[in-house]
Amino acid sequence: MSTPGTSRTSRTRAATGQDATPPTQPPTGGIAGTDDLAATLTARSDAEIAQLLQSRRDLIAPPSSSFTTLAARAGGRPSVEIALADLGAQPLAVAQAVVALGTQDAGVISRATGLGADDVAAGLERLRHLALVVEAGAVPGLAEVFGPRPQVPQAPVAPRPEELEVQEAAAVADQASRAAEELVRLATVLLEEWGREAGAILRTGGVGVRVLTRTAQALQESTQVTATVIEMAAGAGLLGLDEDGETWVPSREAAA
Repeated sequence: MSTPGTSRTSRTRAATGQDATPPTQPPTGGIAGTDDLAATLTARSDAEIAQLLQSRRDLIAPPSSSFTTLAARAGGRPSVEIALADLGAQPLAVAQAVVALGTQDAGVISRATGLGADDVAAGLERLRHLALVVEAGAVPGLAEVFGPRPQVPQAPVAPRPEELEVQEAAAVADQASRAAEELVRLATVLLEEWGREAGAILRTGGVGVRVLTRTAQALQESTQVTATVIEMAAGAGLLGLDEDGETWVPSREAAA
């Protein structure tokens, strides 16, 4: 595969045997094949390929001999899992929804997940930049990560004003008390889980998809709820870094 700065004309058809003309039809759903991903990569500019390799550095070495080879690696589960580890909770939820719903329609994903339209659009843009989603659909590795029957993730959706109910103060206090007790319980389970197996941190300071999924299973909650519990525990000083600064562990305050 040629490096950025070389002529695109000489590499286009040799790489995939397909035209590099960008697709004109709107993105659909389903699962994309290696040829679909290769065609998408071929249509990208040298600068865009360089940005992709910068974002997914595991694809840099060893160098790929063609865009078909690069597509096979970029669409495979091992590389996809590495890419997902650096995604935030919302782009990750969008990725799961694309696989579960079989569509990249931002309106459909927004209504199904409860995420805002801007958040969905930003998530889709990020997934396309990382070559995890192309016009034909999600790359094979993305579908493998979420399994054959993934659930549509749900987001904290606020009711419309006409749906609001006025409750008595005692009922509100009772609900708040129960919510606080549940949060304490979840935080306790989180600390116990990370006391047994610490949560490795990313370069950005968060946790990856594997840690988040494992912790969600321990809490028996969704990844969105789990992410919130982790953030609240960290904000309360219940989590800290280990001596090497590489994993999140229960802090001294949590043990006190």
